[in-house]
Amino acid sequence: MIPVCDYPMTDVQRVNETTVDVFLELVGRAQAFQPGQFVFLVFGSENGWQRHPFSIASAPADKRLEVSIKAVGDYTRDRRDQLQPGTPAKAAGAFGGFHHTKAGHHQVWVAAGWSSPSP
Repeated sequence: MIPVCDYPMTDVQRVNETTVDVFLELVGRAQAFQPGQFVFLVFGSENGWQRHPFSIASAPADKRLEVSIKAVGDYTRDRRDQLQPGTPAKAAGAFGGFHHTKAGHHQVWVAAGWSSPSP
């Protein structure tokens, strides 16, 4: 069974025009995760609850769960503008096995991202 935990939103920081950092405070038992994993988050809103994956930006020992949300589609653009402290949220997971000790001796790691050009 996949653990689902309640995480009310305690803080939302607007990083820039397209990205927000969301901080969620755990209610109940802590959810274990490893660096590089992701969770499915659902946020309560007038449009109901929709589940979407987000990478975990906090460290496993942190008291809050942090995710960064970049507005690249309809859902994430809406969330960027609507998320406020106190918004209810639920997290399911963690998922992913992005860990160097579970692979062989020869590894190639590639990181990528996308950014819009500066005006």
